[in-house]
Amino acid sequence: MNFTSTLLKIDLAVLSCVLGLMALIYNSLKAVQKEAILSAQGQVRLEKTLEFYGKRLDNVESWISGNSGFKER
Repeated sequence: MNFTSTLLKIDLAVLSCVLGLMALIYNSLKAVQKEAILSAQGQVRLEKTLEFYGKRLDNVESWISGNSGFKER
């Protein structure tokens, strides 16, 4: 009976360690996923900002060339 009780305690200890490791891995993967999502959102925001200022730059260039005495051939 004592040997069986010892094996049961060892099994429970191993099971709790495995469950703890699974929880740590899950939390780590969740943090990595959240970081990837934030990075992707930042990339989209940067692309939209660049597109916006690119259009404004084109408008300013058009206005300058339209108001200057130089015409493109």
